[in-house]
Amino acid sequence: HQWRPKHVCLYHPLMMTDVKRARGFALLELIVAMALASLLALWGGSFWMQQAEDAAAQSSGVWLLTLKKAVDQMLVRQADLLVGIVQAEPNGSGYRDIWRPTISELIAAGHLSKGFPMKPPVGYEARVRIFAPEGACLTRGCKIEALVWAEPSAGQLRQANDINRLGKLLTALEGQGA
Repeated sequence: HQWRPKHVCLYHPLMMTDVKRARGFALLELIVAMALASLLALWGGSFWMQQAEDAAAQSSGVWLLTLKKAVDQMLVRQADLLVGIVQAEPNGSGYRDIWRPTISELIAAGHLSKGFPMKPPVGYEARVRIFAPEGACLTRGCKIEALVWAEPSAGQLRQANDINRLGKLLTALEGQGA
């Protein structure tokens, strides 16, 4: 016949302190693990945010380059009107001011696709200015020049001075402007 204790004490005072200590260590380990995970998430989020800003700047450079190519097409198509060889038709040239065409007008003329965004990804305002040719265009020929640029709004000036953003944007322009 085997001896068995009649009462088993599960809440022995020494066992309780060990359990409390174990719970305390688990809580401390959890807090440290959560703090480390939070720091990693913060650093990772910062990295991905910078990647997104870089992509927006590069996309804006491609956008400006596309707009420049559209203006180049417009200059070729409207060259006779710009140098004064022909006069504008009664129904107009399709431009409110041929010296300052808008993106909407370039889309309507077929120089840009119908879905072309009105603003670049960084949200700047785009401008186009065509300069009147100088000299005797009819006898010696002349050069028609245009300027395409994007300018930040007042709230975007800090971002516009970011060297990294400017570098990505200028790289995408493939040397076509600075």
